[in-house]
Order: sequence, then C-alpha cells, then structure tokens
Amino acid sequence: MVPWNKYEIALLVETYFNIENGIRRRGNELKRLSVKLRRMALNCGMAIDSVYRNYNGMNCKVRAIGEIIGGAPSDGMPQQKEFAEIVKMYLDSPGEYALLLEEAHKMCAASLNGYSLVRAEFKNWLKNRFGLDERAARETLGATERLSLYSVKKGLTSLSVWTGIGCKELNRIKQALEKDAVLKRKFPEEHAALERAVKYYSAFAKEYAAEKSENASFAR
Repeated sequence: MVPWNKYEIALLVETYFNIENGIRRRGNELKRLSVKLRRMALNCGMAIDSVYRNYNGMNCKVRAIGEIIGGAPSDGMPQQKEFAEIVKMYLDSPGEYALLLEEAHKMCAASLNGYSLVRAEFKNWLKNRFGLDERAARETLGATERLSLYSVKKGLTSLSVWTGIGCKELNRIKQALEKDAVLKRKFPEEHAALERAVKYYSAFAKEYAAEKSENASFAR
C-alpha cells in the first residue's frame, strides 16, 4: 500500500467536512476525491492500478477521519499520526491548512502541469544528451516511473521523483537499490533497469537544478 502524503490527507479532510456540512453528497464527493487522488498520482509520474485510491478506499479513509475527530480512532489505523496532524492543522491553523489545500488542488490539475513538464523535459534530455531513440527514451521514462513508485513504497520519499526531489533523496534511492539483494536476485533485469534510471535521472536533476538556478540569477 502506498502511504498517503500530506497533500492527499488535506484533500481527504476537505472531503470529510464537505460531506458532514452537507455541501456535497457523500457518494459524489467520494468519487470526486478518488478521481483527484488518482490524477495526482499520474501527474507525479506514478504507475497506478485499478484499485489505487478507489471509491471503497475513500469511504474507509473518510470514516477514519471521522473517528479521529470523534476522539476514537481504530486500533492499528495506518498513518494515524499523520492523519491526526492534518486534522489538527485544519482545526487549529486554518490559514496553514488553506495553503496546503491550495497546493494539493494544484497537484490534481488535469491540464499540463509542472510534473508533466519535468517528465517531458527529461525525455527530451535523454534524446539530446545520450542520443536515445524514441523507444529507448520511453523505456527509460517507464523505468523512472517504476523507480518513483519503488521509492515511495520503500519510504525513501513521500512524493514522486517528478516533483523535483533533490540529490540527497536520489542518492538515498540509489543506495537502497544497491542494498536490495532480494530485487537483484529475483528480478535482475528490473533491478538493472531501475539502477540505470536513477543514474540517468540523477544526472538530469543536477543539470536541471543548475539551469533553474542560472535562470533565476539572470532574472534578478
């Protein structure tokens, strides 16, 4: 199960109160939340299946938020601490919560956004920097997306590589891959593909960050 990040939880809390306050019907609001969270994942470059953040899951999570607010969370509730922190932010620091929620909504945008642009730029960079053809570039992009999912599942980062995570996080992912003897033994081809992906993306991230910094200095 992919852990929930703070942006997803912020949207979940919004959904809970929209339902409780009668702003939207429960069924429609749960469907709306599911669509948003699935779109967020895709925007972040994650590979998702048909059950990822689906309607049934949203129903359970909204009920969990109600339990936290009621002061009686279920024993063993996954990420209870993280969920409670966002609920507390909503109740005690509405301004801070509003900023978090605004960013969360941006991450669910259906139009081309920063995450999609980074993916597109990485693909073009692979072609121009290393002379990869379209097929090879797509394969590397796919491996990088699987790398992103791997890093989230392993708890190495809470967000996708497409959000512009830094060299420290990428180095941590690289070290985790090097130590992942099970993946290397059972799926050697996939292990090699992920190692190539982190090597390519680390080089791209350094150049991308340097270019952004240079452009910013010119703009001053």
